[in-house]
Amino acid sequence: MKVKISRSQKIWLILAISFWVIVCIIGIVNPENKDYKTDDIQSNQQRENKPMQEDNKNEKTNIETQQNPVINTSNYDIEISTKEMSEIYYNNELNGNKQFFGKRIKTQVIFDETSNGSLSGLIAYFKGIDSIYNIHCTSFTEETKSDLSTLNRNEMVNVIGEVDELIGSSIKFKDCKIYK
Repeated sequence: MKVKISRSQKIWLILAISFWVIVCIIGIVNPENKDYKTDDIQSNQQRENKPMQEDNKNEKTNIETQQNPVINTSNYDIEISTKEMSEIYYNNELNGNKQFFGKRIKTQVIFDETSNGSLSGLIAYFKGIDSIYNIHCTSFTEETKSDLSTLNRNEMVNVIGEVDELIGSSIKFKDCKIYK
């Protein structure tokens, strides 16, 4: 027995499903949760015998200041390696989303290439360092857009961006700042 569903019923059904998906995402990703140093990050660093590093957002190293004095690099929530970030996402995608979704991340990556599609727009691709996932940026600050042409393939750069989603083997960032 086939049930006929009208076009308006299909639209309402899609809207209802979309609403519940959004409600579920909001329940999973708690924007008030500022504690990103969870057991996963701590256990990864203990395994590697590295002490926990405190995030000092206002302090720049001498190298960063000498190479790029114009770019403000203090505007991020979490500084983490792509290896650590990938391990957290690989072990539990929901846990990765809880820790990183919507947060501004600072990480070091290897520049791969850019593409400029008619539908997708400008995208910059980066290889993660010793990581399962790569990074790609879909939107940029104006100063970063002009600096993209100066990057060389396989050049190590720093990226600050807001985690947007996990797509296949890549973590998507938006509103990216890229500097050497």
